[in-house]
Order: sequence, then C-alpha cells, then structure tokens
Amino acid sequence: MDFNNLKSLTMETEYAKIVYTKPVQYFLLKFYLSDIPIQSLIFISPFIGSLDGSRITLDCVCRKVAEKGIFTYVITRAPEEEYHQQAIETLMSYDIVELRYNESLHAKLYICIAQNESESFALLGSANLTWNSIENNIEIAMMIYGRGHGKEILRELSRWGLERLRTLSDTKLVKKIKYQWRQ
Repeated sequence: MDFNNLKSLTMETEYAKIVYTKPVQYFLLKFYLSDIPIQSLIFISPFIGSLDGSRITLDCVCRKVAEKGIFTYVITRAPEEEYHQQAIETLMSYDIVELRYNESLHAKLYICIAQNESESFALLGSANLTWNSIENNIEIAMMIYGRGHGKEILRELSRWGLERLRTLSDTKLVKKIKYQWRQ
C-alpha cells in the first residue's frame, strides 16, 4: 500500500466518509444526538446485542424511536446466543419496531431516513450491532450521506433493505409494527 495516498482514503467527501473507529457507535451517536426529523431506521445485522456498557444502548435507541414515532425495520438472524435473545426481547417490546429473520444474512447495513433526504445517512461495513463490534473488534465502514452522489446510493440501499431483502421468501416476519399515531 502506498501510505502517501492514505490521506486521500480518509478524507470525507460531500457524500461519504470512511469510518475506522467504532463505526456502529458513530452511526448510533449520529442518530441518537440528532434533532432532525427522522422517518425511519433500518438495521440489518446478523447479530444484535443490547449494547449494554456502550455509550448508546439498544434500549436508548428504541426509546427515542418510540418517542419520536420513527418506524424501525430490523432484519437479523434468529437468536442462538443469550446476548442476541436479550436484544430481540428489547426489540419485541416496542410497538414501532418490525422484526424479521433471515438465516442467510451476513450483510451489515444501518440506514437513517430523514424527512429531508439530504439529512439521511447510512453505514455500510463489517460491524454487527453488538457490544463486541463497538468495543473490541477492528471494524471498517463507509458512512454515506444523502447529498450529491450519496442521494442515489442511499435510495438504492434503502430499496435493497426495505423492498428486496425484507420481502425475500427466506426473510420471515416475526413481529409487525403496531404503532398508531397520536392525535
């Protein structure tokens, strides 16, 4: 590798940024601390944990989702480990979360769709939605913003997650969204 070109790899463009350090935490903090109006979240990760002990727990994310009326779509594998089962129980307790299982899932994709498309963002990379991914593992991801060329990339990633992966015959619905808008 030519280390003289490494700087160009780490530069943020108008619509993308490489995230080397704790990419899932970076995404969650961007979502959690944001005050922009958000329509929906999409979490695609074969393994999900409660994230207890990290800066933003899964329950914190779900509480914000419920409070703000953010439709949330989660696709994961059926849990085999205790940490994954605990996360599933958290997700199941929130009416505004849809949960689906796909046993072939290996992709990791997190999307935040804002009401203003240019404020939307996604994280595509190696990290599962787990404490280990945040605290122990070496992970890398690309943060994509809904600006410039990033708009079409975000649209395609959203279509892939919500229309293609979510509706595959191998993707099984576990829990529907039961949320009703407040009057």
